[in-house]
Amino acid sequence: VLSRGDVGLKLMCAAERWAQHKGAKELSIVTSNPSARQDCASLGYHQDDSSAWLRKFLVAIRALAQEDCLEVARVWLSGLQQTVEANPSSADWIGKMADEAVTEEGSLGPDGSNLFRNWSRRDRCFFVAEFRAQVIGCCGVKGGTDSQAEEMESCQVCSVWKVSVDATMRRSGVGQLLMEAAEAWALKAGATEMKLVTGNPIARDFYCKRMGYAKLGNSPWLSKMLSNERHAHVQ
Repeated sequence: VLSRGDVGLKLMCAAERWAQHKGAKELSIVTSNPSARQDCASLGYHQDDSSAWLRKFLVAIRALAQEDCLEVARVWLSGLQQTVEANPSSADWIGKMADEAVTEEGSLGPDGSNLFRNWSRRDRCFFVAEFRAQVIGCCGVKGGTDSQAEEMESCQVCSVWKVSVDATMRRSGVGQLLMEAAEAWALKAGATEMKLVTGNPIARDFYCKRMGYAKLGNSPWLSKMLSNERHAHVQ
């Protein structure tokens, strides 16, 4: 598969993304070609035993499990700090949002205790990113743009909520994997448009420059028209 130039590397990256969206936690390859092994090493593969196989741990994208909730709460709450650091004027309302989220009736609940219940309805899905058995990112997607209301099954617009990546894994592609999973879910649900709101200028740049979202006039919402062709690799 691997050859001189970047074609083989692009194929390997595509294979990794497919495996990640299937929830795989590890990818292995075997080759006796020294040049191919060098290319694999540049992608993070390593040989840690006497076999010929080269291995790489992957970031796996999967649905939320009950036992993830405490770690998801930690990741999301710590992500709010990045928003405050990037946009100091948001400190007051971010603090209020965090305090409200962890109340008994909040969207997270104490230690994330409400998260699984709130995201187990039929009109929504909550994804986590896992690396070496640790939750390092999260992203929720639901029908409609009301975070509380349960929408009808057929909905043209979906929205994204509670996107966050652990500080140690930012700028490594985790956010893109989570967003792609959310967009693929929305497409399967029949949506043609995805919306989101963020007060974090760093996140806004990511959504607009990397993920293709655009501001809707004076509205706080960012929007993107969804296409099956763009998400064929995660099906």
